[in-house]
Amino acid sequence: MYFTKVELHNFGIYKGTHEMCLTDQIGNRNITLVGGLNGRGKTTFHDSILIALYGKQALKYIQEKARSYDKLLLDHINKHATDDETYVAVSLCLDDGTALRVKRSWTAKGKKVEQQITVEKNGVVDKYLGESWSYYIEEILPFGIARFFFNNEKIDDFTNLIDIDVIKVILTITAATQPLIFFLFPFHFQ
Repeated sequence: MYFTKVELHNFGIYKGTHEMCLTDQIGNRNITLVGGLNGRGKTTFHDSILIALYGKQALKYIQEKARSYDKLLLDHINKHATDDETYVAVSLCLDDGTALRVKRSWTAKGKKVEQQITVEKNGVVDKYLGESWSYYIEEILPFGIARFFFNNEKIDDFTNLIDIDVIKVILTITAATQPLIFFLFPFHFQ
């Protein structure tokens, strides 16, 4: 399994729609480091992947100070957005060639958030997969492994996150899935 694209719409500092392709122009996987000056969106990009894949569970890793998931989503709506929708989406390709795209979208309704998850399988909305996404993603990419998708700002915390069970899981990952380690996959802007 490998990621193929990340999409952000009015998420954090990303006003409008931004797509980051994570394969080269002919679909090959490479290794690319994501870098930039402070305040340029590296952590926001990282958090968008966790939110798209894990929803409310991502809050455990993002470690916002006692903030609720709704508050996290409200705070990540771009302040200069020209439309009401905010979303993050991640596309990935399974080892058998199946293409999946998970999209979490939300709109502010006062201090509340109206949320929706949509999952597409090979370009077709799969309602059942959308309803059971949290179980499915745990099967193909457990949240414990997502703790290893780190960014430089959190690298000090990295050593505190290591536990022997997670290391055992990582050691069983096939060479085809190793490019999943965060900040070590290709992308180019479209």
